[in-house]
Amino acid sequence: WLRIINFCTLSHSLGPMVAMIFRMMGDIATFFTIMLILFVAFAMCLMFTLGDVLPEQFGSPTSAAATLFLALLGEFDFGYLHDADISYGIFYFAYGVQLLWLVIGSLVL
Repeated sequence: WLRIINFCTLSHSLGPMVAMIFRMMGDIATFFTIMLILFVAFAMCLMFTLGDVLPEQFGSPTSAAATLFLALLGEFDFGYLHDADISYGIFYFAYGVQLLWLVIGSLVL
């Protein structure tokens, strides 16, 4: 596949696009690094704050990360948080999802 990309650089119409993609790789790596740091930080924060109350959703690091990822995709049942009646947990969860969406939205700009 890399040889095909080298041949594309010789094309008049594809050459500048391939060069632009290679220049963008550093920015994409920076974005994913920031996204990963924020994602892991909020998953750990939710595990420590809500792990005792909601062990099925936030009891372990993997389940907290999976629940946060599903919330980013819009597939989360907020009834669990309402039944837990923990205001700071709800605040951390909402803040984490909004901040991660803000980071994802900044990629578009």
